[in-house]
Amino acid sequence: MSLNLNIINNFTIKNKENKINPIYLCDSNKHKGQNQLPFIQWNKIHEADFYSFIIEDPDAPKQTFVHLYLPIIPKDIHEISQSNLNNKSIIKGFNSQNEQAYLGPCNPFPEIHHYHFILYAFKGNASSSKQLTQLEPIKELLKTKNHSEFETFMINKGFTILQKNEKIFNYKL
Repeated sequence: MSLNLNIINNFTIKNKENKINPIYLCDSNKHKGQNQLPFIQWNKIHEADFYSFIIEDPDAPKQTFVHLYLPIIPKDIHEISQSNLNNKSIIKGFNSQNEQAYLGPCNPFPEIHHYHFILYAFKGNASSSKQLTQLEPIKELLKTKNHSEFETFMINKGFTILQKNEKIFNYKL
């Protein structure tokens, strides 16, 4: 079965400007958003030990900007929303503002940016799964800066990516 990543509640508005629904944008004066995380859900993968989820903008100046980083989502959770984002069993990493939170798109330039929603299903072995219960690997994991660093970290720690699903949305101020 596929992960079948599904972003619900009209994250994008289908129009020629590729606008994102303002409730999901940052709450700056320029964007006038509400900084709310869209409702995201996926199919259960029976073999998965846990899931991970990242929202990032590779078009940001200097480096990829991470809007949300959830490196460990327990295998019994199959959705993320504003209401369950603070579930204590979901491990939150740091976004590019060094916060453990969702930061809505805040594109400062009049150019199109691409927002990547990336969902992973992971399987570990006995050794790799034990590492995630130890403090130092968790500290390292929380500081990875984009999906490439995250994937490399997980593979180097002995985890297998069972599935990866990605959806891309465009936004222009």
